[in-house]
Amino acid sequence: MDGAVNEPPTRATDLVRRWTPVLRDAAVDTPRLDAELLIAHALGCDRHRMFLDDPILDDAQLARAESLLRHRSTDRVPVAYLTETRWFDELELHVDRRVLVPRPETELLVELTVALAPQDATVIDVGTGSGAIAVSLARRRPDLRITASDIDEAALDVARRNADRHQHPGGMGIAFQHASLLGDWAGEVVVSNPPYVEETARSSLAPELDHEPDHALYAGNDGLDVIRPLIQQSRERHVGLVLIEHGYAQGTAVHALLGAAGYRATTERDLAGHDRVTWALRADLWPLSAEQQAALRLLA
Repeated sequence: MDGAVNEPPTRATDLVRRWTPVLRDAAVDTPRLDAELLIAHALGCDRHRMFLDDPILDDAQLARAESLLRHRSTDRVPVAYLTETRWFDELELHVDRRVLVPRPETELLVELTVALAPQDATVIDVGTGSGAIAVSLARRRPDLRITASDIDEAALDVARRNADRHQHPGGMGIAFQHASLLGDWAGEVVVSNPPYVEETARSSLAPELDHEPDHALYAGNDGLDVIRPLIQQSRERHVGLVLIEHGYAQGTAVHALLGAAGYRATTERDLAGHDRVTWALRADLWPLSAEQQAALRLLA
């Protein structure tokens, strides 16, 4: 006998226990969840199946899982980019480094649009990125005529992929536009999760943001360099309803910009209690219809 000691087999739960403190020490916000998601991805199953079966990882699976976990802990690459998957509003979306990772907070923007958009309205999703908003709206409101617009053709490729995957069989489909802001679109509803992070905040943000496209995040020293012209174009095109996601400290400013453009604006808070979405109806269309008011009450 040569005295060699065989390493015991590594089960999925062993790897979760081993890597959770590593991710925690790296200041990852959700260390156990991230470990579970990445190990399950390396195994090619969902995390619930992984815990039910608790499989032994073969050498290739172990190498794959530990590579993903190192990228998460050392390089702070977002889980969504490592798995190329993100769930948003009950939809599994493809994401990669060409687009911003969809955030749960943006689901409020979708919910408000679903509640407030008139029947059969023409809608544009400005800065569509992964297409999360447009695809979710098409699923929830198949009556809407939706255009997904982005200044970045690479992002539109991702949005098209997600639209093809989740095309609503009874819907009108999604049109795509490669343009800045509204481009040559004309219609009734503008919805946008635009870049709104202040350039001055760049150095203080989580390292995960370094992996996301700058043009989808940053918008000048006050974060409003995209929102200002978007509101101006909406006014010029006589858009009836505008819904904009923004930073937690920008609600007052966005509210004021919309008011100056002739809109009656309301700022809504996300589940964390932060100002997150400001929606505005053109003043001559006020007040809301009974149907819109009832739909809003359901969100309260």
